[in-house]
Amino acid sequence: MWPRLAHHIAERLAFGAVTYALFALDSGNEEYLAAAKAQLAAAE
Repeated sequence: MWPRLAHHIAERLAFGAVTYALFALDSGNEEYLAAAKAQLAAAE
């Protein structure tokens, strides 16, 4: 283990929402976009 392990894990988990949002933007699918917005709002 290392210092700030919990912070590192939280940052990696939060970035998953960003990756999904980029996919949703590329797809142009409204359902994917809505899901991405919900994920990003939950990550705040």
